[in-house]
Amino acid sequence: MNSDSGTSVESRAEPSMASLKRIAVVTPLFPVPGELHRGLPIYHSVLELSRCTDAQIEVFCPLAFYPSWMEGRLSRADIAGFSDFRLSGLRTHYFGYPALPLVSRPTNGWLSGKYLLPRLRAFRPDLILAYWLYPEGMGATNAGRSLGVPVIVGARGSDLRWIQDSVSRYLVGKTLRQAQAVLTVSSEMVDRVLSFGIPLSRVHTIRNGCDSTTFHYRNREEARALLTVSREQKVILYVGRLTILKGLHDLFQAMETLTAQDPNVHLYCIGGTVVGQGHGKLSVAPALEDHIHLLGAQPTEIVARWMAAADVFCLPSYTEGCPNVVIEAIAMGTPVVATDVGGIPELVTPESGLLVPPRQPEQLASALKQALTRDWDRAANSGVLRRGWESVGRETLAVCQEVFASAHAAVSNGSDGRSQIVHRRKAPPLQLIINADDWGRTPEVNRRIFELLSCGKLTSASILANAPHIEEALAMARRLPNRGFGVHLNCTEFRPLTDSAALKVLLDESGEFKPVIRETWVSASLREAVYQEWCAQIQRVLAAGVAVNHLDSHHHVHNLPQFLLVLRALRKRFGIRRARISMNVFGDHEWKPRSLLAKKVFYNSVLRYGCGFRTPDGCGNFDAFLELDRSRFAGMSVVELMTHPGHPDFESETQLLQKPWRKDFPYQLISYDSL
Repeated sequence: MNSDSGTSVESRAEPSMASLKRIAVVTPLFPVPGELHRGLPIYHSVLELSRCTDAQIEVFCPLAFYPSWMEGRLSRADIAGFSDFRLSGLRTHYFGYPALPLVSRPTNGWLSGKYLLPRLRAFRPDLILAYWLYPEGMGATNAGRSLGVPVIVGARGSDLRWIQDSVSRYLVGKTLRQAQAVLTVSSEMVDRVLSFGIPLSRVHTIRNGCDSTTFHYRNREEARALLTVSREQKVILYVGRLTILKGLHDLFQAMETLTAQDPNVHLYCIGGTVVGQGHGKLSVAPALEDHIHLLGAQPTEIVARWMAAADVFCLPSYTEGCPNVVIEAIAMGTPVVATDVGGIPELVTPESGLLVPPRQPEQLASALKQALTRDWDRAANSGVLRRGWESVGRETLAVCQEVFASAHAAVSNGSDGRSQIVHRRKAPPLQLIINADDWGRTPEVNRRIFELLSCGKLTSASILANAPHIEEALAMARRLPNRGFGVHLNCTEFRPLTDSAALKVLLDESGEFKPVIRETWVSASLREAVYQEWCAQIQRVLAAGVAVNHLDSHHHVHNLPQFLLVLRALRKRFGIRRARISMNVFGDHEWKPRSLLAKKVFYNSVLRYGCGFRTPDGCGNFDAFLELDRSRFAGMSVVELMTHPGHPDFESETQLLQKPWRKDFPYQLISYDSL
């Protein structure tokens, strides 16, 4: 199992003498009158959960209500009108709790729990499954503590990625820590959960499913005929809530560019505004009124028909979890242009679509133009995502059974059943990435790295793109198919690939980099020049047909605080989501002051959570690793070990690599591709 994807849920449930008879599902995201697509993935998940268990399942939907004079928000009367609303297959209880914008935000978790508790007490659940972290998830954990039953909380996306203030962040963290398990819908969200101090063993990734009976490959011409859309139109489709957070302003700006170049481009938007919420108003410029068509909310079958008819599906969101509309579009073979946020990069491949940074309408327009002119294999792409909701139901049940069994075992052993889950599993093996730096430096370095990669002694390597013997290294990399390698970003040695005047402060008389960057004031112009140089180095590797799976650097300069924003820009531009952290694993002879170690903790946190990279938990030298026991890696799941094969200063290290070596604790060799 990859370190960033949570814990597998396929076969972890263990039998319990007690049976799980009643499950209470708590969520504010559920279909309501006027917004039948609200929380539809949760509805499908819970419906399939109910079909694969004999346990009684009821849904409790707490909704914040506001004074009736506040437009665009739910009132007490609105929620009272939901009492007669029925959903197929599930008994659902809609109820409200009082709230005021901003003012009550810190207390909404307590308030929702207060109104939820008597309803749960009457139902007497054995387990609570809550979707959405704050405030309703906190209300569920508070109620669970009062009732003495375990609680699982499910994060959906924006509840982790769009936390608006420090108080809410604290309360989200409290909710996560009080829960016995956490569900996420993407690997990207796992890192965010872990940032709150939640053990990886309590995090489970269950990705959304898709109704393949509705969303499957269909003939585009037939769909257009049914919708009376002409063949000449180039159709871009958006499906979702009509809110600013979905990036519709950017999409409308992109349409200005596209329609100026081709008047046959049309955008069709399916979806309504959010019931009880307001995120700003969207308006269509008069010049675009004939090209942007707002269709409102539509039945699922009509949505599928529009996906079949569209040339491109577009989701320009600023924040997402695991968006079902992307899964559905891919399931129909419709190419996707979307922003690289949340779990979207885990869904969209180069064969099925294009990714762009959020809030960049120019890049969005360029990607849409490219998608409209590219010849896509829609029939082949439609078979990529075939995960049904029944799989989601089974995996969710497995987590529920495990959490319930653990809580029951804790009670049977005389402990507090509301404490954390009792885990009986052995500690997982330490995962090791053995990476060689400086590929391209000399013929001897190139030869040694290639030999050690070929025989499995190395699992990864980093390419020094401006080194003298780079072409030989790239040719060797191409001889190792289906593998990605790192780019060893460099601004301390050899000649740069770009000729920016701002780089001159880093060059010697012969025009080569000198190792002075740590002592040099990094101005805005120098930072931009380094960014362009590193872009050129990455592009040189990519242009040679070598896949890039992570970033690191010569002399560790990428971890300098003045370049962290450059790293983030590189991630967004090239979609490279993995990076080396600053060294934090040292041998007994490598003493470091505590002040330096504290800085490393901070810089590594910024690299992960500020710049959005997936990283190992530890990084150190290979020879130092051989001296250490397992206790020195406490709290670490993945560690990168740096090596320098073929370098004359590291000959003893090269000999250690070539010999058989073992450790007295379990370990597993992986590459950055597995991170």
